[in-house]
Amino acid sequence: QDYTAVEKDDITLECELSKDVPVKWFRNGEEIKASKTVTIKTEGKRRILKIKKVEEKDKGDYECDCGTDKTKASVNIEARIIKVERPLYGVEVFEGETARFEVEISEPDVHAQWKLKGEVLSPSPDCEIIEDGNKHVLILYNCKLDMTGEISFQAANAKNAANLKVKGMMIFY
Repeated sequence: QDYTAVEKDDITLECELSKDVPVKWFRNGEEIKASKTVTIKTEGKRRILKIKKVEEKDKGDYECDCGTDKTKASVNIEARIIKVERPLYGVEVFEGETARFEVEISEPDVHAQWKLKGEVLSPSPDCEIIEDGNKHVLILYNCKLDMTGEISFQAANAKNAANLKVKGMMIFY
């Protein structure tokens, strides 16, 4: 039967034969071999294909072929729905100080993108990006006045934003 799974789910496809004969499994016409994520099992007349932690590449038309007959199912993979569990908060620092932004999302191991005023941030001596399970941290060292603006975070469909305000140091003589 056709099946829709969510990324990182485990899926099981199975069919039952009229007699006990070997089968081959195919995805989009290519034979599937057992691997660390794919298990092919036989239980009596049942033939079972299990795929662990499915990804976008696992979607397609699956076929179980016993030589004299075959059965097909279409498998669709949907993106996980990721939510912001603990949002970002605005940060106010003086020039030269360090700003730290932290956000927590509903799923671990999802890569994220940080932006400052719409520009993508990359790790550098002044920019540290940490991904720790569900927690994502951005640390900006040695902040400058022109960095004042919006910090935005995106991981899959989870988005969040907060403001960074960098204030000048008052010098009295």
